[in-house]
Amino acid sequence: MRFFLCKDDDDKKIFSYSGEFDGYKFNSKKEKNLMQVSHITVVNPQMIDSILSLKFNKRFNKLLKYINFILNSDDSDSTNIAIALNEVELLRSILLNRYQKFLNQEKEELFLRKLRIVENELRLKEVMLLANENTYLEQKEKGR
Repeated sequence: MRFFLCKDDDDKKIFSYSGEFDGYKFNSKKEKNLMQVSHITVVNPQMIDSILSLKFNKRFNKLLKYINFILNSDDSDSTNIAIALNEVELLRSILLNRYQKFLNQEKEELFLRKLRIVENELRLKEVMLLANENTYLEQKEKGR
């Protein structure tokens, strides 16, 4: 059985519904509640936009912390950069495949722009690492 919760200012109503709702679906957290809820479907576009923005920003901030560590670390190598680039690509694919139909155009472009900036910084660090490795190898060859 499905239920529809509607809130208009101070009015709160619950309706029973047997059909399928068209909206963003996600699983509820497993907590002890009075009622067992398998999944939640949000149909309000502004609420969906807010939920997806929070989810994206949470994941993006985790990614930024990792990338910040890589960019500021002297020990970073191409493997760490490749992992971070894979995470950027994963987040981009989630954004384009799962969230695109729910987000408004402005937010989608903003999120893609953020990912592009981070990806460019990682690629720049990767090029600098390769250049440093090449100069080190050249100096080593000259020393022989």
